Amino acid sequence: MATAWATGSQTGPAATTIPDVEPWLTVWGSFCLTVATYGLHSAIGLFQTYWRGHQLAAGDYSDSSISWIPSIFGFLTCFFASPTGVLFDLYGSSVLLPVSSAVYLLSFLGLAWSATYAQFMACFVVAGIAAAGPTTVAFSVVGHWFRVRRGLALGLVTVGAAFGGIFFSLLLKALFGRLSWRDAILVLSAVLACLLATGIAFVRKPPVPKRGGVYELVLFVQWGSIPTYSVTTGLGDPFYLMVVYNIGAIVGTSAGALGAVVVLMGITTGSSVPLSAACVMTLCEPGKVGTWLGSTYTVVGFASLVGNPITLAILDNWGATALVGFLGGMLCTGLATALAVRWVCLERRWTWLTRV
Repeated sequence: MATAWATGSQTGPAATTIPDVEPWLTVWGSFCLTVATYGLHSAIGLFQTYWRGHQLAAGDYSDSSISWIPSIFGFLTCFFASPTGVLFDLYGSSVLLPVSSAVYLLSFLGLAWSATYAQFMACFVVAGIAAAGPTTVAFSVVGHWFRVRRGLALGLVTVGAAFGGIFFSLLLKALFGRLSWRDAILVLSAVLACLLATGIAFVRKPPVPKRGGVYELVLFVQWGSIPTYSVTTGLGDPFYLMVVYNIGAIVGTSAGALGAVVVLMGITTGSSVPLSAACVMTLCEPGKVGTWLGSTYTVVGFASLVGNPITLAILDNWGATALVGFLGGMLCTGLATALAVRWVCLERRWTWLTRV
């Protein structure tokens, strides 16, 4: 059986019929790409805590200064999403995805032989730029394949970030506890190679002819700052807290309370991330999904750049209460912005049940 645009709504002589299985194989490949990129990013704060206690322990490095390394990683991934999205819309993924994935993998192989702040920063700069390829392709290709079930497909791809966060948190805990830094990163690189190879094998752009936010600050902040917050306050194990946070994405005053908080954070971010991408795709032309989505995440990249260092600086100087107030204020600002956009899209009318 074949459908137009993978259970989409395109009809008429211009519609392209595509076997049902191919779009979902693409979702599987995109899921693997998301695990290897955003999934690892979800556990990136664990690198901070490891460096603080090992390679960078002797240097005069604060938690805030160390946090710039993963922040640059996240910023560059999002910042280069815009040109990557344009390239994907124009030329597809046949060259873009293998080349960017290879560079991404090589950056982690180089990380295995790194021991200084400058070397760590250099590796993550390269990794951040290269990661724009797999991440942008993983989300953009779904917009090319799907219409009717786009939200479901995006949700499945986004689960890769949560699944990867769980997997890599447990993996890094085991590797850092049993192996040297070099051996641990080499094992990590082998896992990344398998995931990236699977993504390259299954992700394809469909043969469809072309047609003639503030919330993210809090998201990128928590990926890096939860482990440091745990160490600073002495509440819970940072490795397991990252596992709990990412479990929340799939479905205080004590370690149990903090665990409950990160579960709720995971639940809410796990639903909001695919929702934001689906909204962007709904408002743009199908043939320009990569361009629009990439441009959106280029702006989001600035939140990734400044979010983690700012929150850790607040935590160091003013404590946990001030940090909670800051993040709560940013979330309220994001909510107000989203409501304003909905109001404009509904021609300055407000109805709760109307779909935009």
